[in-house]
Amino acid sequence: MKSLSVGPFFLAATLGLFQACGSTSSDNDQGTPAAQSGAALQTGDAGQPPVQLTTYDDVKVALETGQDVRAVFHYASCTLDSHGPGPDAVGGMDVATFEYFAANVVGNPSAYVSFSESSLVLLGQQYIIDYVKVRLFEDATVNIIVEYLDPRTYAVSVHETFACSLATTADSADGAFFYRR
Repeated sequence: MKSLSVGPFFLAATLGLFQACGSTSSDNDQGTPAAQSGAALQTGDAGQPPVQLTTYDDVKVALETGQDVRAVFHYASCTLDSHGPGPDAVGGMDVATFEYFAANVVGNPSAYVSFSESSLVLLGQQYIIDYVKVRLFEDATVNIIVEYLDPRTYAVSVHETFACSLATTADSADGAFFYRR
């Protein structure tokens, strides 16, 4: 697989890679990341708009009490592989299955919530498994790992790591937005 200068993740996102997980858009489509994130979400119960979760504890409690949580990532506001900003792409997913680990449970110095999703997608002329793993740490940092795997051999052809921060306001320049629906 040939790599683009912006990384293969950008190509996949622009081809609708995250449609299976939610929505895909460009920050230039609808203005601010916050406006775009809100537009990508459906309203909750009784037509109420989704509520932004602005702290680690908000997200953790919402998940632990069985509430519907959605994550939306603005990759241009994240750092890609410690080299600089990520591509101008947005991805999102529902948090259907998650795990919480208190500090030092699995050799981790900080507590975190982890969730992931994989889907089979067509990238150009080739099917791949797109695996996305997210960890939200108690200090409000967010680590996102994206891997492309061959669906026959599970060989990893792409591995990218994004470092983001949890958005604390609707107009935040941080890359990771969480919502309760």
